[in-house]
Amino acid sequence: MKVSIIGGGPGGLYFALLAKKQWPEWDITVLERNRPDDTFGFGVVFSDETLGTFREYDRASYEAIRRAFAYWGDVDVVYKGHVIRCGGNGFCGCSRVTLLGLLQKRCAELGVNMQFRHEAAGIEEFGDSDLIVAADGINSRVRETHRAHFRPSVDLRPNKFTWLGSTKPLDAFKYFFRETPHGIVLAHCYQYEKGASTWVIETGADTWEKFGFDTMTEDEMLPVIERVFAEELAGHKLIANRSLWRNFPTIRNETWVMGKVVLIGDAKATAHFSIGSGTKLAMEDAIALFESFRAKGAVAEALAHFDTALSIDPRLARALLQNLIGNAWKFTQKTGTPRIEFGVGPESAFCVRDNGAGFDMAYKDKLFGAFQRLHSPDEFPGTGIGLATAQRIVRRHGGQIWAEGAIGTGACFHFTLQPR
Repeated sequence: MKVSIIGGGPGGLYFALLAKKQWPEWDITVLERNRPDDTFGFGVVFSDETLGTFREYDRASYEAIRRAFAYWGDVDVVYKGHVIRCGGNGFCGCSRVTLLGLLQKRCAELGVNMQFRHEAAGIEEFGDSDLIVAADGINSRVRETHRAHFRPSVDLRPNKFTWLGSTKPLDAFKYFFRETPHGIVLAHCYQYEKGASTWVIETGADTWEKFGFDTMTEDEMLPVIERVFAEELAGHKLIANRSLWRNFPTIRNETWVMGKVVLIGDAKATAHFSIGSGTKLAMEDAIALFESFRAKGAVAEALAHFDTALSIDPRLARALLQNLIGNAWKFTQKTGTPRIEFGVGPESAFCVRDNGAGFDMAYKDKLFGAFQRLHSPDEFPGTGIGLATAQRIVRRHGGQIWAEGAIGTGACFHFTLQPR
């Protein structure tokens, strides 16, 4: 079996090492356009559950990753001086360049051929390969060249974001919300090694324009954001690394397979940074593809199996239900005989129904916005981000979410999942 993997990111490297370990006779080549130690971004984060999966599939790379990780168990939401802490989660972070180095080393040990600074011209370059794995990222040339076959859809989310780093140490996964004269600015932050943390800055398009970020260079932008989060940074600086402001693209494809070509990672589908790690999902794609070959053997059968498999992230599905049922629990606490129901309604839509406080349908469009509360915090305390998170999880899985309700009689939240 001759395998060509286009893209030497974590997903491509992880499939290469799993396949080479299982089938040493396979001729596997990874082609990466950058140098071995080139990377953009700062750190990556995995959950305990994900690390446990890595341990199961390759103990050697798991141990190398584990030794390089910073570890924490709490998630903090910080808003208006109040800290809401959720403990017992279990997360760990590592620098992206370190992770790539560890996976490259493991591939070399197993005999994977790696070619760096090799820009693949197209799949035609690999005519003699039995399998071509397109792990070439969010701007996948393979996917875009063959759009008519893969039929991708791109939903550009309205908020603006940029990826930064800092020397500020952190003891938890932090969500810092800052109200400014221009609007709310959010920082998603986590430490990934000693003296190094990732800071993803997110804000609405109108707030972004009012700050003037659209006309600023990286050097001009950094001190502005440092002033917004001066208290949280506590004298530490922010660091840029090709930190362009972007709109997050939610990418889906009608199919992931074209003959002997298969998409994985961001080429296949993206996940918003607020609900999941793109690196984690790429490596889980590698595992799913590996399992398809282990189950089916032949290329055509294995790729057909991979292409038809559902890809619902169990951790995110659990978080979705926790948010919706938790929301129902909160708004039925003042009801004499509270009732919460979960089931399947018309058109195969799931639903969470309660007989609690309900809401005025005139304001239904505000339900899924962060901090767009329809009840006062004194009446029903909460973080104000639960339904916004639920919406992002549903969209991550290609679905829709909507609500019906009436004041004093309760609410029903409907959602669909179409994980393609």
